[in-house]
Parts: sequence; structure tokens; C-alpha cells
Amino acid sequence: MPFTACLAHVEVLYSTASKNVLSIRGYFEHNAACKDAHLARYPRQPVHPEVFKVALSLLRAGADITEVQETNRAMARAGLYPGQPPPGDFETKSGFRWVLQASDNRSLYRQFNRLHGIRTTTASHVNIDDWLNKDSPKYNPTLAEAVFYYSARTSSSERLKICIATPEMREAAWTYAQHSQIILDGTFGISNRKLLLFIVMAIDEDRKGVPLAFLLFSAPTKNKQTSAGYDTDILTELLREWKMSLGKRNGEEFTVYVAITDTDLMERNALLAVFNNVWLLICKFHLRQSWKNHRNRELKGTSPLVLDLKA
Repeated sequence: MPFTACLAHVEVLYSTASKNVLSIRGYFEHNAACKDAHLARYPRQPVHPEVFKVALSLLRAGADITEVQETNRAMARAGLYPGQPPPGDFETKSGFRWVLQASDNRSLYRQFNRLHGIRTTTASHVNIDDWLNKDSPKYNPTLAEAVFYYSARTSSSERLKICIATPEMREAAWTYAQHSQIILDGTFGISNRKLLLFIVMAIDEDRKGVPLAFLLFSAPTKNKQTSAGYDTDILTELLREWKMSLGKRNGEEFTVYVAITDTDLMERNALLAVFNNVWLLICKFHLRQSWKNHRNRELKGTSPLVLDLKA
């Protein structure tokens, strides 16, 4: 409907427990423009509950949003949803939509978070503190067991720090990294908040990566670029907490002999501070990239020989 500045509205107050209506109030007279107005476009159809039900079950099973959308399109084309009209009659014989759109992702994730007890209207750091605080009614013992280091952000000058390693990840550290090799790398696009994530990994017997620890922390206050919100000190602190959380076995402390990183000196200095005699290697990708950049700076021209060397 077009905007007509009509004040007509109704407010109904009722009890959710008894379903009894407690009061009805409002302004019940429409103005002339509203009475003469015509429907400008049909309201958007809501997504059918069965579509959300299947999508939520896929998310719980570990599917990503692309897999959810592909499954949804396939089921909609085949008419596999309960109560779904024949394919092709979605708009004429149904008051619902059966194909998810990108604009539905927000509602889908909001429902998914609600199933896990996550209050999306509450600040993230408040939710985290509620889950990890033993005095909180929302204390989550499973999550608390997996968090080996937590420091709340209680003032603007502090960082939020939360480091995660499940019992299985701690066992994997002793199995695959003790007196062996780890990989350390950071990523910064994990959230719309200014959070940084560094991942410690090892290689298993199948030559596949195994996560050993997730080191999460917030960027400093007033930091404009999230990727620049860390230094050697914060990485040293979190890596040392990880090492301490692993304790000892057979009277021997956890230690690694080799660590692979990129060319970041802050990562490398932090590893040296925690594991004194560790051998530091640069990962193959960054090594090749460094050689390529140096070669391109030194080799000039467009002769066949130069182009062949740059290839």
C-alpha cells in the first residue's frame, strides 16, 4: 500500500500463558486517502515452515549455507516437502515460498542460534561470559570444558581472549605434535566484529590437517584494521597458555620441534618465546610467493627468455 499518513492502528495485549486478551486499544478511523488507496504490490510470501525445518536439520549436521541452498532447490524441484503443491504451481496454489533466497539467511541463522540458546540480541561478550561463568544460570559445562583460557573484556583498554581446545584436540596435540611439528596461521574475516583467530594445527597419519587449538581475541579499542590488531606479546601469551593447558605426560612437558608459519615475524617470535629450541619453517606457498616477487623485481623486459623465467 502507498503511504497515506493514516493513523489507524490496533494494539492487542494478551497473555501468552492463557491466551486471554487483556486489552484492545488504538485509533480505528482511516483517513480518506487510505480508504481510496489500492494495493501497490502483493506482500512477500513467507517461507514454508517445512523448508526451515529441513534447512535447520542440515545446519545441525554441519552443512554450510551453499549445501543448504542446493538441497533446498533440489527438494523444491522434486516436490519433496510435505504439503508442497506440484512444481510450477508454487505461486498460484500456495501461500508460501518453497525456495530459499539469500535474504532468508538472516532468519535461518537467527532460528539456528535460538535452537542453541544463543541470544542474538545480546552482545557477544555477554553471551560468552554467561556460558563460562559458573555462577550464571546459563553456564555451559561442555563449552567451559573446551575453553582452556578465558579473559573477559571488562574495560575499553582490555581485549576479549578465549582459547578453545576440546579433549579430543588436546589428545591430538600429544599424539601428532609432541616432539614433532605444528602449523600456525591467522585469519581475520570470521566475524563482523573485530575478532582475530589463530589456528594451531598438526598433520595426522593420513597427511591431513588436525586442529589442535583455536586462539580467539579481539582487536584493541580504536583499531581501524582488524588484521593489524595483534603483536608478539598477545600471541606469546595465548600460545603459552595452550602449552600450559596440556600439562605433562610421563613427567615430560609438551614441546614441539618444528613450526611452520608464513613470513610474519610476530608469529615466529612468539613461537620462539614459548618453544625455545623450535625450528621455524616458512610454508611452501609463502616461500614460492616470496621467490616469485623477488624474481619479478629483478627480471625486467618482455623477451621470450624473461617471460619463460617468470612463468
